[in-house]
Amino acid sequence: MRSLTIKEMLTRPIIRDDYLDEWMNKLTDEEMKIWDEETYAECIKKGVPNKFPELNAAHLSITIDTGILYDIFKEDLRQKALKKLNYGKRYRRK
Repeated sequence: MRSLTIKEMLTRPIIRDDYLDEWMNKLTDEEMKIWDEETYAECIKKGVPNKFPELNAAHLSITIDTGILYDIFKEDLRQKALKKLNYGKRYRRK
């Protein structure tokens, strides 16, 4: 189990700008280190050989998947917020 979920990352502010992915820019150095350790542990648990390039490819795949899921959840939250705004405007008295 992850120490930090994607949904938790959505609510956090951006604290850095040295990564291309927004979700990574919301993690401290220590949290990034923990995320990497958890990711490598997850790869090994799933049976990925603990050698190059298999382990690195599996780690990269999880990193990319995390970015995709982050973007999907972020867009979903944006759509829900827009629906609430439009709902309020539709039924507001003039």
